Amino acid sequence: MAVGTDGRIYFTTYLADDTVGEVVVLNADGTYATTVSIADVVGYPFASAYDVVVGDDGRVFVSSEVADTLEDLSAEAGRGVIVVIDPDNDYATSQFAELADPASALAVDSTGRLYVANWNNDNITVLNVDGSVHRVIQSEPLFEGDDSGVAGLAISGSGLLYLTKPGLGAIKVVNQNGTTADVFEVGGAPWAIAVNAVGHLFVSDFGSSSVVELDQAGAVVRSIALAQDVQASDVTVAEDGTVYVPYLGSNGASIAIITAVSGLPDGGIQHGPEITGTPVMVSTSTLAVGNAVYQSTVSTGSGTGLVTTTLTLVRADGSSTSVQGTGETYGDITAGPNGVVYQTLTYTDPASGDRQSGVLVIASDGTGYFTGLRSGIPIGPVVSGDNATYQIIYRHDEQNSAYTTTVLTIVDGVVFDHEVSGIPGGPISGASNAVVAPDGTVYLTVTDIPSDSLDYSGATTSVVILSADGLTSHTTAGFAGGPVTIASDGTVYQSLGIAHLDSETGDTTFTAAVAVLEGTGLVARPETVTGIPIGGIVVRPDGSALLTVVILDDSEGSESGASSTLLVEVTENGLTALIEPVAGTPIALDGSWLPAVVDSDGVAYLTTSASNSESDSTTTTVTVLQRDGAIELWTMSGQPVGGVVPGSAGTVYQTTYDSTTDITRIAAITASGSDTHTLAGYPGNSDTVGKPSGPVVRTGRECLSDCQFEEFCHRRIQHNCRGRVIQRRRELVVQRTTEQFSGFRLQWRRPSGDL
Repeated sequence: MAVGTDGRIYFTTYLADDTVGEVVVLNADGTYATTVSIADVVGYPFASAYDVVVGDDGRVFVSSEVADTLEDLSAEAGRGVIVVIDPDNDYATSQFAELADPASALAVDSTGRLYVANWNNDNITVLNVDGSVHRVIQSEPLFEGDDSGVAGLAISGSGLLYLTKPGLGAIKVVNQNGTTADVFEVGGAPWAIAVNAVGHLFVSDFGSSSVVELDQAGAVVRSIALAQDVQASDVTVAEDGTVYVPYLGSNGASIAIITAVSGLPDGGIQHGPEITGTPVMVSTSTLAVGNAVYQSTVSTGSGTGLVTTTLTLVRADGSSTSVQGTGETYGDITAGPNGVVYQTLTYTDPASGDRQSGVLVIASDGTGYFTGLRSGIPIGPVVSGDNATYQIIYRHDEQNSAYTTTVLTIVDGVVFDHEVSGIPGGPISGASNAVVAPDGTVYLTVTDIPSDSLDYSGATTSVVILSADGLTSHTTAGFAGGPVTIASDGTVYQSLGIAHLDSETGDTTFTAAVAVLEGTGLVARPETVTGIPIGGIVVRPDGSALLTVVILDDSEGSESGASSTLLVEVTENGLTALIEPVAGTPIALDGSWLPAVVDSDGVAYLTTSASNSESDSTTTTVTVLQRDGAIELWTMSGQPVGGVVPGSAGTVYQTTYDSTTDITRIAAITASGSDTHTLAGYPGNSDTVGKPSGPVVRTGRECLSDCQFEEFCHRRIQHNCRGRVIQRRRELVVQRTTEQFSGFRLQWRRPSGDL
């Protein structure tokens, strides 16, 4: 993304229709202006639109990787093309330069020359204003064999070049003669980078929901939160110091605009006040919103002796405002609409042992208050709709064996309580928070069961619409399989389980159903399938909807692994099976349920596990349902550690752990086959963390959590950045204190064993 001197905004779409990228132009007020195609000038059938910058003369430059085939483009076997756009000539396009290496990041210096990085090495090509090559800055790699290239590039007023290396978690600082001036080890996967007038760096990480500001020495000045669960794709600084960050979230693409901080002392740092208490951890107890920082600390109240949380707003000038409440923090600080910030608290009464919950609230103007404590346990952080913010709490009454859900509604400093009979979510899949639709409507699923018994035949499910004016409930028979799901066309689906009790035998059978929220209420569709729904409805990109269903086998002599799992599709009349039942149940190593996963191409993946008592072993099966209906089954030893994790280029990853052999396996599954890799040890830290952890995908790079490796072992690295796939075979040598693995430096820390 780039911003012109006239305020127009230019951002690229990497590949349109999997062929050639485009440049979208917005007016200074954010309204749509036009879309510029580069297809006619690149000279190749496949060409990306990656980075974009605006020159001093107003021309717009776009970097492109070009190739004759999509496979060559993915393998970075093509060339680089720079396209120039003239905004003053009806956005006319022309080819500015063609380079031997696939072009990546761009930057412009004070003379108007264009600096071009690439994906194959750390060399920078400098182009004159007419597109001719001025020179090539030869920059040696940080270690022998590093060919990961450069993702982001910035140039300071003094001419220093800043190169981001996502695979290494580092920023490489390069002099104009190509020598390395410094290396900032920032961790994560630093992607885009920009520099402001005073030399501060702004760095985005596609695997993070924030942008980090660094000083000239690489020290962190602040971390700026964008929104929850978003991915920052770029960062750019305009002439007036305003920072623009495009990011991807559940509602599509957005642009965060961060105004420049004014009034700081000469050193650029303003210290806030000392705050009583201990921060829980930086990632959860600190939040930056605009020019202010919010900090949560936990202490013991001096007058009450009770656990107390303080939520403090620290402004850029060092002034602050605090609000306190009884209890300890529950989850992250959350920013809602209009700059209001919330911290959920939970408190256990020492006398009765009863759990209570409340919310600390503080606005950007310093107005703050505590909602007070309500009986019950919070379900996740607050959820904000268009005109109110909600905290969902539920409690269990031992005397009448009933559950009650409390909706704490916060509107303009006023707090309302609304109660609904039942638990939020479902009795089998577990409690679930409210869901916010793209239009701002907030939906909460509540299941009401007449008693604590396992007789669910009298259960009812309500889809509750939350608003500032109160609650509107729509109820139908059955228990919820999970929260509501909102399709792209606005359809609201609710998965249901129907229990049938045989009064003569006392046996209970189950059928799964689906209901749709219509104008007349929550309407269950008539066609059902045998089994129990697991989780909510999963919607494919084309709008078709799927549901995971478990068929229990409690017949005499059967074992738990004898149950089977079904993948069904939602139709106009209800549910219909898509596959034959697969042996096993969708349960992970930690006991959590594993609903089907759908990737961006609409391919569905169902993970199940089945045990064999005779061999004392467990087998995991991944069932792949292609868009054309083709079905593939992949099996591996061990219990699943979570469901499949989609990577890029159609690759997904499934991790398992076999406790009998202490072996972790990770399978890379593609349309053409499966490649399984074996690692010794537990997936996670079994000594300090009870929940095992599977692979994490960041900017397409897949990393398996902490395991104990063999002294010599081989792994295939799926190096998938920006949709490209490079498979390399590396030898991993585990040393006593330090491991060097394809550019990663991994430090052993004793005695916990954290990697």
